[in-house]
Amino acid sequence: MPVRITSEKSFLRIENTITNGVVFVNKANVLIQKDSDTNFSVKSDTFVGYFKYSDIETPTSTSIDDLITTLVSWADTQQEEVITNAENIVNVRNNLEASSTSELTELTEAGGTSSFVASRGLYEMSTITEVGSRVVRQTRKYVPDSFATNVFVLAEAVLGSGTTGGPTDVTTRIGIFEDVNDLTVGSTEGGRGAFFSHDASSNDLSIVLRKNDGSGSQVDTSVSQANWNVDKLDGSGLSKYTLDPNVLNVFVFKWNPLSKALNLGVLAGENIYYCHKIDGGGSGGEDVQLMNVPMRWEIIHDGDTAPTDSYSMKQGRVMIFSDDDSSIRMKTVDSGTTPKTVNDSSVPMLSVRLKDIANRTKVFPQSLSVVNVASSGVAKWELVTNASLTGETFQDVTDSFTQLSTTETDATGGTVVASGFIVNSGASTFDLSKKEIFLTSDIQGVSETMTLRIVHVSGTVEVLSTLDWLEKE
Repeated sequence: MPVRITSEKSFLRIENTITNGVVFVNKANVLIQKDSDTNFSVKSDTFVGYFKYSDIETPTSTSIDDLITTLVSWADTQQEEVITNAENIVNVRNNLEASSTSELTELTEAGGTSSFVASRGLYEMSTITEVGSRVVRQTRKYVPDSFATNVFVLAEAVLGSGTTGGPTDVTTRIGIFEDVNDLTVGSTEGGRGAFFSHDASSNDLSIVLRKNDGSGSQVDTSVSQANWNVDKLDGSGLSKYTLDPNVLNVFVFKWNPLSKALNLGVLAGENIYYCHKIDGGGSGGEDVQLMNVPMRWEIIHDGDTAPTDSYSMKQGRVMIFSDDDSSIRMKTVDSGTTPKTVNDSSVPMLSVRLKDIANRTKVFPQSLSVVNVASSGVAKWELVTNASLTGETFQDVTDSFTQLSTTETDATGGTVVASGFIVNSGASTFDLSKKEIFLTSDIQGVSETMTLRIVHVSGTVEVLSTLDWLEKE
């Protein structure tokens, strides 16, 4: 059965030259696999084809491995198209130390430590000789709800510190996942995702699917490297590539909404080598639960006996691409109808935080308005995250994932993320939509706060204010 295979935009065109029958296979959802030295298969949700290498007229090739490399490269161009058309929603790459402050959040337990290694441009995460020693670092933005959105993640990590012989019961992980046991407030629907896992003692690798069982507990299903279903990445697969967890790797996570499948792999040079596919539906499917989880790095001692040595992994850069269609709502709040007087120090106008049940929501300030009803005076407005508040009383905002307080009498410290000046009487509106400011929660589900405060410069001002934002689930 002579066969011609050609690349046509988003599809592989497979033609039987005797019957002139043609099949189009979507590149974004195709698995090309060598079955033997003479045979290979092409599979998708809607097509399964088994072929003899000797029957392939085009593309021309010198061997079955050469042919499959060509077909895989054609399929990979579709992924490049996904990246080109997608939004880069997380980008921790240029200055890791600086961008980590705004893009990542961290949790340490039982003496675990993290520090920036300037010579390598990486964060070193280390456990010590103590039971339960642990470090977690994860993105503040979550990988978006993926019912109908493509998601493509590139993330760097050094999972191991040596070939074998590390401390017992120490595990390192990288993936798009979370841990329900971290949450001290908010949703109990956490504990899902998928990740690469590395055992420090044996140097063994596995891929773990984490699911929520519906009652607030999580269940991990581990697949050892020897059982990865696309390429074991031990030198024996089609790629001939060997994954070494003790060097810096770029791990790849690709979610396809059409097939509801997650593909995991590594980027080596210019090539992506996928190693394991987790199906998300159909008979026998593992029901991938990947809605709204962070990109996460973790090192943990999870045994009952203290480890004999410390151990470390390294966290690098991450880029997350998605044509995000998560739901959006616009909200506006104000500081009340009674002006607040500022004639000394500073006065908080209003503060916003997430409700406990909305710990995965992101709030993006769009604009704020301030009005000085006094005839003169000069002041500075500041939008501040995580200030220390006095006298706050948070109440639910109607039809929103947020809570508002206007009763606080003081707001000190915090991080100023935007500012401007109020001069004499009148109203001013400030555009915040292009400043990439957002409010979210930490690893434990505890919300950040965002406060608008007015800082005295000269004279007396009487101020009213409003704040507008977008909420994205």
